[in-house]
Amino acid sequence: MNFIDVLFRYLIGEKILNQLKGIYLKQLLKVLLLHLFSLVASFASTWLIARHLGKEGYGLFVYGFSWISILVIIACLGFETLLLRELPGFLVNKSSDKAKSLINFAFKTTFIFAIVILIISAASFSLFEFPSNPSFRKVLYLSLPALPFLVSISISSSILRGFKLNGYSMVVEKIIRPSLLFLLAAALIFASDFFNVINLIIGNLFVLGICALTAGVVVYFKIMRKLPEQKKADNVFEWKKIAWNILLINILFILTSQIATLFLGWLSSEGEAGMYGLSLRLIELPATVVTLFNFVLAPIFAEYFSNRKTIELASLTKKTSLVMITLSLPLIILYLLVPSFCLSLFGNSYSGGEPVLILFSFIQIIVIINGNANYLLLMSGNTLSLIRITAFSLLIQIVLCIVLIPEYGAYGAALATVGQLLFQNTLVYFSVKKKLGFSPAFI
Repeated sequence: MNFIDVLFRYLIGEKILNQLKGIYLKQLLKVLLLHLFSLVASFASTWLIARHLGKEGYGLFVYGFSWISILVIIACLGFETLLLRELPGFLVNKSSDKAKSLINFAFKTTFIFAIVILIISAASFSLFEFPSNPSFRKVLYLSLPALPFLVSISISSSILRGFKLNGYSMVVEKIIRPSLLFLLAAALIFASDFFNVINLIIGNLFVLGICALTAGVVVYFKIMRKLPEQKKADNVFEWKKIAWNILLINILFILTSQIATLFLGWLSSEGEAGMYGLSLRLIELPATVVTLFNFVLAPIFAEYFSNRKTIELASLTKKTSLVMITLSLPLIILYLLVPSFCLSLFGNSYSGGEPVLILFSFIQIIVIINGNANYLLLMSGNTLSLIRITAFSLLIQIVLCIVLIPEYGAYGAALATVGQLLFQNTLVYFSVKKKLGFSPAFI
């Protein structure tokens, strides 16, 4: 009996486990290995980049990444989620022509929109001289060409997942991209005269181009060339309507995760953005547990809810909450006990960022315990409630950023983010309890 068997026997019971054994658990093991590889490669890349760029250079790098992350969500127009939602239904109903039509429409629409956003953003940054810091502005200019590549990768990944080719969908994001970024950083460090944030961003554009091309080729050979000729799409209006609703919630989520970094670029300095960005990156390591469990258990959650198995759903939610915090807690405790040591691994320039890492560690405990709550609201048709909660929490975060960052820098940004997360997770917790009749947390 291996660890996977023991874990899932506790979570879902012997009967369901026996039904899932075989193909599903083999896929689960592949997912776990891919996530583990990605985690190691990404952490190694972060260590190389943050340590050798210093907090100022790393601050510039994460600032550009934050802007592009937001623009990618906007440029995708919600189609990355729409594809995941619609393609499985087309396959079940044997509507391959509709699947091909939606795929082509999504690719064409998002690519054109990405180019338009790229041009408008570049013109706006130049016309209004935003941000006022010339270094931040230069980084933004250089980062913008990554937009169509990232949009293409996101759409391709959703198509592959929609056709249940999860392994292929993860190869680009979990293996190729982090591996190439690590090799790029290592090569630039080896040629020390060339290692700076500008060359790193330019090199990253080539990495993203390779990833986008690879993802596109896989989609073509594994899916597109096997589909019949498409008919004229008659669902375009419905697709656009659904996609726009999805886009709204996606924008709210990405803004809550990136807005503090943007305000640091506007109201503070590169160094403060670097300290904040590194602490945020470190706290993503224990948070990966939530992402992984939601990814793996999503089909079981959906089955329980669709069959109105409320007791089983509540039990699974509470057990998952307990397992997630148990697996995450050792690393969080390490951050709380020796924050100086953890930050010093990335260089002495990050000293002074200990309060930021400590704040993030405390709030992460609450977030992980409450980990499935957002998904439960979405799955149960309470999307509007989640939108309202997220919008209010974002407004609180913006106000706190404006008030705290000019005086306290990275620490003020962390306080604003903690305030937003505390407010959102509290309201989501009570919303799930009221609407579904059970607590999403094990306590």
